[in-house]
Amino acid sequence: MRSTSLTRLLLLVVAGAAARAFLTWVVSRSSSELVRVEEAIDDTLDDSFPASDPPSWTPTMGAAVTTRR
Repeated sequence: MRSTSLTRLLLLVVAGAAARAFLTWVVSRSSSELVRVEEAIDDTLDDSFPASDPPSWTPTMGAAVTTRR
């Protein structure tokens, strides 16, 4: 009976180590994918930069109101 509990303990330790290794792999893979996504966003923003500037003829202040009498 003692060997059964020792076997269960060993299985739990091995399963825990395997789960930890798997989670480490998942997290490292996710972070590298996140970096690629952020780089793609940065590239897109850099490419669209001139389009985000207002045209030169856009007034920077409101039009003056003139009243004639």
